[in-house]
Amino acid sequence: MKVGNLGNEKRGIKGDDFEQLFNAYYVSLCLYARKYLGDEQQAEDAVQEVFYQLLQKKGSHSHYKDVRSYLYQSVRNQCLNDIRHQKVIKKHQAGVIQFNSDDKHFFNDIVNAEVYRQLADALNQLPKQCRTVYKLSLEGLKSMEIAEDLGISVETVKTHRKRAKRFLKERLKNLFSLLLFGL
Repeated sequence: MKVGNLGNEKRGIKGDDFEQLFNAYYVSLCLYARKYLGDEQQAEDAVQEVFYQLLQKKGSHSHYKDVRSYLYQSVRNQCLNDIRHQKVIKKHQAGVIQFNSDDKHFFNDIVNAEVYRQLADALNQLPKQCRTVYKLSLEGLKSMEIAEDLGISVETVKTHRKRAKRFLKERLKNLFSLLLFGL
């Protein structure tokens, strides 16, 4: 089958010639493109883009074999361009995700640092004996163990812990809103 002159320098491909080419090659070009892209819709889009470019192209294609080679090569190039474009998109998306993830970690790090700073400041404002008792209780020691270590009564240990809790609760009440904001 010889397609004949598919256009001239001023007008591009004639309607009947273009339709003939489209009908003759569309399905096989889609199958060819699908081998590259792996997706039927992407393959059809690539082939349609090639036909669109051919329709816009000025010049002539006088032999069937020349047009066939041109179409397959154009589809191959379009597929490779689409693959490169998809890689760029994925790389960009990964960068955006990483940026957002880093941004979230950065914010969490700031909140954690601020919480620890305010907690340390509040603990340092406790009277020395009260602070020592509370720190030991935070380490998991029982009242009896703390009393033995410090040489004070169990009741004194309990009193220091109650004072420390009351003081910290009052001193750190604004910290809870910061924590809720961070969540």
